[in-house]
Amino acid sequence: MKLILYGLVTVFLIVSGWYTFHTFSSGEFVCWSESSADLALFEEKGGLYLGYDMEWNGKGKPVLENLELVRADGTPLHSNPQEIIYTPLISDRTTGIYTVDDTKDIIFSPLKKYKIQKQKFHLVLRVSIQDKNFRDDIQGMKITYRILGQKKEQMLQFSGLITS
Repeated sequence: MKLILYGLVTVFLIVSGWYTFHTFSSGEFVCWSESSADLALFEEKGGLYLGYDMEWNGKGKPVLENLELVRADGTPLHSNPQEIIYTPLISDRTTGIYTVDDTKDIIFSPLKKYKIQKQKFHLVLRVSIQDKNFRDDIQGMKITYRILGQKKEQMLQFSGLITS
């Protein structure tokens, strides 16, 4: 009788442990707004801050590791001093499009190792386009994060950095 009871308790603990792990390690990011600007504004200001209102739809608290912009063909767009320089940041408030001068009162945190504390947060890309012939075929951003020790990636679609 004790053997059956121990077996049932063991099965219960395994199932409840799996359920808890699965529940707290699942979720997804949603982008509620996106920003883009005219190429002339990038050239005039030397760089812009583009804001994205984001939400984490999950129970756990992920830790952001990286963000890469992705071209339409699926290849990553790396920061390149001859073409484009971009830095992903987290902001303390909703942002749209800001110049460097407009950001004096805004607190930015690096994206790397940023732990999501609230479901809604503000992602900012500091972007400087170096090449006037830059081809804005950016189709999305790939977010790499960790949750409960598991490394995960998610692709978010968006319409690019430059307004046509």
